[in-house]
Amino acid sequence: MNIYQGAAGPLRRPLETAQHIHGQDGMGDIGLELGENTATGLNAANAIVDAVHSSAEPLEVITLGPLTNIALALRLDPSILHRIRRITIRGWRWRRSSKRLCAL
Repeated sequence: MNIYQGAAGPLRRPLETAQHIHGQDGMGDIGLELGENTATGLNAANAIVDAVHSSAEPLEVITLGPLTNIALALRLDPSILHRIRRITIRGWRWRRSSKRLCAL
């Protein structure tokens, strides 16, 4: 499986992390061996655009966190929207103060 470098942070607000919930390693600090995987030279937004265009069928995208890389891919090539059948959002955050979904 290829690994691509994602965006360094959100597009419209400062980066907020959740080590107090997910641990320093993002996996709850349970000692899970994460391996030595490294990202390829292509960034995630370009990889999304390439995957959409190289697929014979419309893609179904499942996100596991912020939607920044999807937003950047759509900025690079808005036409990919018509080649994505569905986006399932698995990770999100609800701000109680503003009662809105924070994706970016």
